[in-house]
Amino acid sequence: MPRGMMLRVMTYNVQRWHALDAITATIADAKASVVVLNECCEKTAHGPGALEAARVASGLGRSHFFGHARGGAYGNAILAPSSSREIARLDLAGGTTVATRDGAPHRIARGAIVVELPDVATPTGPLVVVGTHLDHVSEGERRVQSVDLLRRLDGLGVADRALIVGDLNALRRGDYDDRAWAALSAVHAANGWSPPADSSAAGGALDALDGAFDDLSRGSGLTSPADGPLRRIDYVLAARRLALDASAAAAVADAPGSDHLPVVVDFAMPPPAA
Repeated sequence: MPRGMMLRVMTYNVQRWHALDAITATIADAKASVVVLNECCEKTAHGPGALEAARVASGLGRSHFFGHARGGAYGNAILAPSSSREIARLDLAGGTTVATRDGAPHRIARGAIVVELPDVATPTGPLVVVGTHLDHVSEGERRVQSVDLLRRLDGLGVADRALIVGDLNALRRGDYDDRAWAALSAVHAANGWSPPADSSAAGGALDALDGAFDDLSRGSGLTSPADGPLRRIDYVLAARRLALDASAAAAVADAPGSDHLPVVVDFAMPPPAA
């Protein structure tokens, strides 16, 4: 994939491989250059030690990278070209604390995996893909995690050549007209949840990311829940210094197998300077 070629990036929360065959077919049909997966389990009923993301990657001729939480059994994965290399696996700060069944406190840990694509050049080095999944309960915790992620990417020296991809569980108010936002608010109220928060407003998680990243997935459509989407929470963000524009961004309608619809974004890397 030399510089100047079109790239396709896919983000997909696979709901712990709830329907492995259907999800695998959806990923294969997308023909994406890079696929970021959330809620991957490395051990399922398919057999002791079975690695679902690795099996899917092998079938696509891709390398498989897994960034874990929960002792290595659950987390994010990236399917990328065979020349790709892992830079880091990050445990992010923050995370909502909940009570376990026995009443003990438990922090919902989130992480990120950072993979470099040596064959895709940017002005400051090879393109980097960051797969992550932010807190699903609290906008405040998502903000903590997004700020920590930015700090960690800056420390790795890759923030200005990175894509941040995954289920950010964050709402951008501009994606909704007043009727859609009211409907979403009603769902939250009916479930006893906090009202939906505009993550792009001052102090939100997207507000932190918007300072340095462009939302290539804007306009892709709602993604969750898959059987009647109310929210856009799955994103492809690009470092602003890359100056990328998406030629297409769309949720894959009617994709079976998960409670999220996958999102596919197409863009071209800028041609080499004269």
